[in-house]
Amino acid sequence: PERILDQAVARGIDFLHPNRHIVTPDLIERVHTAGLPVAASVNSDRAWIAERLDWGLDIMNCDHPDLPRLVIREKGGKRNISE
Repeated sequence: PERILDQAVARGIDFLHPNRHIVTPDLIERVHTAGLPVAASVNSDRAWIAERLDWGLDIMNCDHPDLPRLVIREKGGKRNISE
């Protein structure tokens, strides 16, 4: 993962989009430290989404786009929510 992150930064990649099953708080922290946001698909489950928000996940892809919006609002968050 470190080599991939180094290559992404060196090549000017805008964000990292790892498989949702390898996203961890540590991975998000390392990617943020490198100056990049993290995108990942999320399960259509409120607890799953809330946990990833707490971890600092920046961009979410979900089969039900209304669900992340709802969880963000429930948590009182002000995030850039796009259609």
